[in-house]
Amino acid sequence: MYGSKRKRRLHSVAVLLGPLSFGLTILLLEWFFGFKAAAALGTTVWMALWWILRPVNISVTAFVPIGVNALFDLIPMQHVISQYFSEIIVLLFGADLVCLTWATTGLDKRLAIKTLCCIGTSLRQQVATVLSIFLPNVVVCTILVPVAVSMLQFIGEENIKNSKLAVPILLAIVWGAGIGGFGSPLGGAANLVAISYLEKLTGQEFMYIDWVVRFLPLLVLVLLLNLFFLFHLPVPVKRLAGTSEYFKEMYAQLGTIRLGEKISLVLFVAATLLAFIRPLYAGRL
Repeated sequence: MYGSKRKRRLHSVAVLLGPLSFGLTILLLEWFFGFKAAAALGTTVWMALWWILRPVNISVTAFVPIGVNALFDLIPMQHVISQYFSEIIVLLFGADLVCLTWATTGLDKRLAIKTLCCIGTSLRQQVATVLSIFLPNVVVCTILVPVAVSMLQFIGEENIKNSKLAVPILLAIVWGAGIGGFGSPLGGAANLVAISYLEKLTGQEFMYIDWVVRFLPLLVLVLLLNLFFLFHLPVPVKRLAGTSEYFKEMYAQLGTIRLGEKISLVLFVAATLLAFIRPLYAGRL
């Protein structure tokens, strides 16, 4: 009972920290920036606190600027609303929908396990770079980390927090996702934001294939440096005995690929292919 009351109290405090930080920011900065600029900075602080503490759903946090602007009329409301329907937002929303079908149909787990079956059991090979080139970094980690944790628990590593075996595997997944993330525009929202700014600066459409060609040398270099570090990272064992059979057994339990998984995979491949071959048909649109 005491624990639940304490949690509710902390939740209430976290909720109130948002608007309180907003008011405090205005109070401290209004004399220097003016009310509207201080209120804009206060909105940023409010949203940052709610993103970190998560007292409300992240979608609620995303609509804070609309509420603040409705109350204080900082800028014309149509300028605020238009940002929620910009081209980049629609693109990210579409990408999220495609990835959501993976989780709903179970395609994410199937691909993760199949990938690990093909990669092998070496601790130094659990790198998520390839997947992260075509999927957001968070999605790749969300897919691979639970599989890696279940593998570790299967071989007797119950305490993941203190497991020496878990360190190189989980690091390889996270680092691999981070490295592959800049390999293509599909690797993360930051890439799409960068492309948006490039297009505004140049006045021309920036093709996805151009991004890949320009970043490929850097991607290879960073990947090689990361692999060099992983190869020299001290680990208790070089290879995890039995994990190959474990992955194969897990994959067999999934059964044959279902219709929903096939549709999800086709949609993803089609969207990715159309994005990269856009130079072939962009002039006709």
